[in-house]
Amino acid sequence: MKKIILFCLVFCGLFLVSYSCKKDPKSKNYTKTELLTQSAWKIQNKYQKLHTDSVFKHTIIYECQWSGLLYFYTSGEAEEKYPSSCSALVIGGDKLPWSFNEDETILNIRLASYKIIELGEKSLVLDRAVSFVNEGDTLQNITRFEFGH
Repeated sequence: MKKIILFCLVFCGLFLVSYSCKKDPKSKNYTKTELLTQSAWKIQNKYQKLHTDSVFKHTIIYECQWSGLLYFYTSGEAEEKYPSSCSALVIGGDKLPWSFNEDETILNIRLASYKIIELGEKSLVLDRAVSFVNEGDTLQNITRFEFGH
């Protein structure tokens, strides 16, 4: 009798382990291009870490920047779209070339390069580092952009 109970326990344990390891059929492994181009990105937050800072600090985002959308297309072009009320204040509407570096850790938009901190179905976090020389020392300021859908 003990053998039958032990067998049942082992069988049930194996069944539970194998069932819990199955992937959700709805989940998909998206490529970075698919994640980036699936829909428009809206800025959520902007932070800056100056060379003198040890942490990121919240920075100003102007009203029209809050209402703008950034689109990435599979053709390798990106576009910023803003409400018509912002047209005099914000330059937008131009097609911007975009690409990844070879290992897809850097996003290049026009002439600027952004380190990809996070790229998921609902969030995009980019860092842009700007280096400069001050009295012989190379210093770096970093701006972090957080986007969502």
